[in-house]
Amino acid sequence: MALHLGLLVVVFFFPSWLNLDPWLGTKVEVPQGPFAVAHGSGERKPVSPAEWIDANTHSWENKDARLTVGPAAVGPLELRGPKDAKKTTKEQYLELVVRVTNTGVEREILLPGWATGQGIDGFRVTDASGKPLQLATFDAGWAPDRGKPGTRGMPGVSSELRFHFVAPPAKTEAIRVAVNGEPFGVPDEIKFRVNLIAAAPRPKQ
Repeated sequence: MALHLGLLVVVFFFPSWLNLDPWLGTKVEVPQGPFAVAHGSGERKPVSPAEWIDANTHSWENKDARLTVGPAAVGPLELRGPKDAKKTTKEQYLELVVRVTNTGVEREILLPGWATGQGIDGFRVTDASGKPLQLATFDAGWAPDRGKPGTRGMPGVSSELRFHFVAPPAKTEAIRVAVNGEPFGVPDEIKFRVNLIAAAPRPKQ
C-alpha cells in the first residue's frame, strides 16, 4: 500500500518525473497590453515602449483605448470663412488625422485635452530627424476642417482630430508622432512612424 500511495503521489504531484503531462494542463501565458493591432485583420502583437509603430499598417491599443494615427498628407487646404465662404490655400500644409476609440462596452476612457480639440499638450510631431513641426496658422475667421473631436470617451465612440502643420521639407517621406501614454494607462510615450501621402487635388475656386 505504501508503494501504491507513493506512486500516486508522484503521478499527481510530480508527473514530469514520469515524463507525463501535468494534470491541470499547461499554464497558458496570456500576453498583457499594450498591443499593435493590424489594420484589416485585427491581429494583435505586443509592442514595447521603444518600438515605433508603423501607423500605415497598425494602431496602438491598451485595454479599451485604441489610438490610430494617419493618414498624413501634404498639399493645399480648403478653408472655411465668414458666411460659410470657402477658399483653397496656395501654400502646402501637412494634415494629420488621429482617432481615439473606446473599443470596450462597459467603461468610459479618459480623453486627453488634445483628443477633445483642446490644445496639443502631450502630442508631438517631428520630421524624420526629430525636428518639431510647427502648427499651421490661418487668417482670422478662416480655418480648415478640424475633424470631429469628442468630449467623452464612451464605449464604442471615437474622437477624430485633424491636425495641421507647416509642411515639412520637400522630399520628406515620413514623420514621427509621439503621444503621452499616461492618459491611456502606460507610463511611456506611444510612438508612431507615419508615411506621407500626396493630398488629393482640389477643384479650382
